[in-house]
This record gives sequence, structure tokens and C-alpha cells, in this order.
Amino acid sequence: PVAMAYVNKAAVNSGTAAEGATVEVDIRGKRLPFTVVKLPFYSREK
Repeated sequence: PVAMAYVNKAAVNSGTAAEGATVEVDIRGKRLPFTVVKLPFYSREK
């Protein structure tokens, strides 16, 4: 799955949302684990 969201700057500064970290995302009332990755996370084939 692909998700884009804003992450609280305090979480980024503390390392909680550093690349490779697992965070929980609330999607329609369900909390699901996601991994933080570096942009771009997708490159289309040319």
C-alpha cells in the first residue's frame, strides 16, 4: 500500500519517524503499521 501523510515535526526531530521506523496510521478507524521510507518511494519505468 502507498500512503502519504504529514508527520508531526516533533516526531521527525526525535527520530520517532526516521527513515526505516515503523509508525501506526489510523485509516478509517483501524490502526495499521507502516514503514517510513525516503522520497521518492516510487519510480515509474520509462
